[in-house]
Amino acid sequence: MSRTFGDEIGHACGIICTPGKIAFISEVKIFPVDSKCQFYVIGSDGLWEMLPETIIGQVCLQYLSERNADAAAKELCRRAQAAWQKNMIGYVDDITAVVIYLSEKFLS
Repeated sequence: MSRTFGDEIGHACGIICTPGKIAFISEVKIFPVDSKCQFYVIGSDGLWEMLPETIIGQVCLQYLSERNADAAAKELCRRAQAAWQKNMIGYVDDITAVVIYLSEKFLS
């Protein structure tokens, strides 16, 4: 199950997040890196189910000038948790976010 990325309970039961080991890998997307790419976000379903891509992009753009990936990831998780608490009373899914800012040097 790809959704177990960051799911400690699932990992304790032996579930792994390696895409090659799951039956359906439709959630794995491959994108070319080009000069338009400024950042990547890797996240669990707990992030993507509660935050639209536009909001995720806006949050990452807020921290782009400083390339503060840690702050961006924490803000994404905070917002996703708040959305879960608002929409799903008594339940919050696992939320994992990794933000990677690409350097201009890498893209040239």
